[in-house]
Amino acid sequence: MITSRFPRLEALFGVAHLDRLDVAHLQAAIAGGLREREDLDFKQALYGRTTDPDAPKARDLAIDVAAMANSQGGIIIIGIRDDKQDVALGLMPVEIGQEVVRMKGIVADGTGPLPKVEIQVIPEPSKPGSGYFVLGVPKSARAPHAVLVNEDLRFPRRNGPANRYLSESEVADAYRNRFTDAESQVERVDAIVSAGLAGLGSSPELYLTMALVPAEPGQMPITNQTTDEFRLWLDGRSQRYLSRSGGAIYRPGIGLRRITIDDARTDDGDPHCRYAEFHQDGSGFFATDVGSRDEAKPGFVTTGSPRLLGGAYDCLIDLLDHAKEHTLAVGDALLSVGLCVAGATRPDIKLVRNTGYGDEVVTKRSVKTLRGSRRMVSLDAASASGTERMSIVRSVVIELVQQLGTAEILQLAEDGSIKLAYWSADDQLKIPNWAGREKLQTRPR
Repeated sequence: MITSRFPRLEALFGVAHLDRLDVAHLQAAIAGGLREREDLDFKQALYGRTTDPDAPKARDLAIDVAAMANSQGGIIIIGIRDDKQDVALGLMPVEIGQEVVRMKGIVADGTGPLPKVEIQVIPEPSKPGSGYFVLGVPKSARAPHAVLVNEDLRFPRRNGPANRYLSESEVADAYRNRFTDAESQVERVDAIVSAGLAGLGSSPELYLTMALVPAEPGQMPITNQTTDEFRLWLDGRSQRYLSRSGGAIYRPGIGLRRITIDDARTDDGDPHCRYAEFHQDGSGFFATDVGSRDEAKPGFVTTGSPRLLGGAYDCLIDLLDHAKEHTLAVGDALLSVGLCVAGATRPDIKLVRNTGYGDEVVTKRSVKTLRGSRRMVSLDAASASGTERMSIVRSVVIELVQQLGTAEILQLAEDGSIKLAYWSADDQLKIPNWAGREKLQTRPR
């Protein structure tokens, strides 16, 4: 299935999204004079499945995918016959079989770094077991992608309807652009965090903050309908949350190219427990309260690994789902996690640990703002796998508690399974059902 967006090609085939392509769309486009372009390539036969000297070889698949990723992205359609002027002449269905697995293996073995490629099968109704393959390859933020040609690394890219290899100076420019883009992504995440912290106002709570910036941005319109849909979306997410911090997030608002969400008690008040900004390019900021204050000791705020883990998981799933579901962002994303107190005070943070036999105060630190962790995450992998999400959460929380003076957390094992003994009695009752919904494993210790 193709989840990436290709606006020109969607318009060309007359579909809202390429995952809706069928045989009728292909036939209509061919009748209208469909031809190869920089973002559109045809293959009559499967890669490496025939001895015909004019048919594509297995290694050509890696070259074609890398060329698309190194250019503006596009699709490769297998099962279309074309002429010498690159104009499509008709459909030529190919055997489906286990080709998806085989083609993904060829790309994985023949390219580096591995570009994103999505493969969609379009069955041919008149010939069971046969059909057409559409390979979607978005423009890559990790370009340039290399392929092995005669024992040398080469860097292909599209040149109109054909491929060519980059010169040495072009390869150097491509690497320079990759690092420039990475620096821009860091600047973008810093801007997202700064804007989010400003939105917290002067609330004196201890917040875990998380920001996410996709390497390949998505797109979401900012409309009244979008705002209403956000309210419904968030109202239905309470079962996915690990943290029990605060109540419902009920006040959507509008900012510049973003939708803001908070739980302020009044129209002009500061957020109470949670605040989020969801940007139209798939970026986002989420802050959730992870501390408890003792009125008898106003200079202290207490937190613990369970609060931090719950807050981090809640922030992560909302930011991931916004990027993937609302804006269709693809590829990797830069994740930034920290702790902050929005108000003017600088309280001592008491980190409490549940040892399985009772609580103990591990350390006390005076913290105003703590930037704990930055890392690249895969939007696809983290969205699809609960284990991958929990692995990310475990890593970022360990880096936070280390800066608060303790070496590790006890609530999660290295494989991401949840060790119930190190959670509160109330959590031990709730977590197994929640973990089942999120496809996570639990164990006693």
